Amino acid sequence: VDPWHQQTRDYAALPNVTAKISGVMSGVDPQTWKFEQIEPYLAHAFDCFGFDRVIFGSDWPMLLDATTVSGWFDIVMRAAAGIDKADIRKLLRDNAITVYGLSSSGSDNG
Repeated sequence: VDPWHQQTRDYAALPNVTAKISGVMSGVDPQTWKFEQIEPYLAHAFDCFGFDRVIFGSDWPMLLDATTVSGWFDIVMRAAAGIDKADIRKLLRDNAITVYGLSSSGSDNG
């Protein structure tokens, strides 16, 4: 966990840094991992960066050794349980639009 734990806090203290939640599954045993091993890392990232500066990422295809894309999505949503719809939208959509300078015009389904 350390030094990652403190380094994450240090990066989060920089207002121009955003975290992408990705690559977590590459650090687990593909056969024996449990949600309880993964959740503390996600919770720490959410706590440090808040939902205004965190973006969902899949790390596809590397995550396929341990889960599916939909399985990873479910893991992240389970770790984010209890947050409101506006923060879910930031995590899954709005923050990426802002950080990557994407256009949000057109369909609002995205």
